[in-house]
Amino acid sequence: VAVGPCALPDVILQHRYASGPDVAPAGQEEALREETSSLQDDAAVKNAVATENDAAPIGLPPSPAPSGPSGLYSARTGFGWESYMVPRIDNEILRCTKSNQDISVVSLRIAGIDWAGEAGQAICSSVREQLNSPDLIFEKGDDAFTAALPDTGIHDAIAIAEDLYASIDDILANYGHDNYIGIGISSRSLRMISGERLSNEAEVALNHAMEDENSPIVAFKVDPQKYRNFL
Repeated sequence: VAVGPCALPDVILQHRYASGPDVAPAGQEEALREETSSLQDDAAVKNAVATENDAAPIGLPPSPAPSGPSGLYSARTGFGWESYMVPRIDNEILRCTKSNQDISVVSLRIAGIDWAGEAGQAICSSVREQLNSPDLIFEKGDDAFTAALPDTGIHDAIAIAEDLYASIDDILANYGHDNYIGIGISSRSLRMISGERLSNEAEVALNHAMEDENSPIVAFKVDPQKYRNFL
């Protein structure tokens, strides 16, 4: 904390003699020096004490509250922040493309889920354990999340989604909840595609799943040959 200077009056040492010449007599001069030195030491001590006790600290403005995500994971779910999703998926697409691997994106919504509640926390823990890649799971809005699945084609992604659906449905039932669960899936399927496009396709599939209770899992399937012909 910055401390401002303490304005103290100068200590004026004044020695007067009732009588006698301007120059102190021999013997008295030495005593005068000792007395002056003693008074100066006392003044220095008083100044130090006054500076420590009386000087008021200068008020500093409060530190601004951090804006945006802090850290890698949200404390609410343990998933990555939504703003990190597209750049992270872009990196995984690039890596999988170089390795000639597929990659899928799964978007899952639990309508109206309270992530802070017991059921919500149990679901978050189960999802992180099942997918085993916490750095590739991201919050999406208030009641959804998106996960990237490297080296996973559309059919394997559907199987993973079915397992997620079953485990989340069981947890909700155990806590007496019946929130609707919808899942949308898309995969790269040998396409040159961005993370934003892939996640948007999964989001579109999720919207269809939320609208049709008879199809809670919807996959955005692409014909690679037709895609190449289109290009």
